[in-house]
Parts: sequence; C-alpha cells; structure tokens
Amino acid sequence: MDPEGRMDTKDLEDKIKKEKEAGRTPFMVIGSLGTTNLGAVDPVEAIANISEKYDLWFHLDGTHGGPCIFMQEFKDQWPGIER
Repeated sequence: MDPEGRMDTKDLEDKIKKEKEAGRTPFMVIGSLGTTNLGAVDPVEAIANISEKYDLWFHLDGTHGGPCIFMQEFKDQWPGIER
C-alpha cells in the first residue's frame, strides 16, 4: 500500500512475478473502490492492465464507491472500472 492506503501496483507486479518464478500460479487480484477504514480507491486502470498482462481475474470490490458508477456525475471518475 502507498501512504494513502491504495494498492502499490509496482509491488503487485513484483509479487506476481515472484510467485510465477516459484512455480505457483496466481489467478486473481482484488482491488478496492473505497476501503472501509480509509475510503482509499485503488488505481483501477493500472491494476486492470497488470491483471490483463498476467491473465489474472481482477475483482474490484465496490462496497463504498461502486454505486457511484451508476450516477452520471461520477461516470468517468475511475478509468478502467468498466474492465
């Protein structure tokens, strides 16, 4: 996590590579669109790109921010959410 509680995408990719090198098969990444404790929103587009690159399922938990995608004023707030 970065100082604001968002996922560190460089660290994510490093960990995926490490797991693959060890012979393990990662299969998913879970991001957040508003964490419970901080309200932090992960870098959705970057995580989606990494997930696609390594053929991983990307689940985006939208407990707090998810409903905003249905509101016109928030439609473009989080690039990559449509992925």
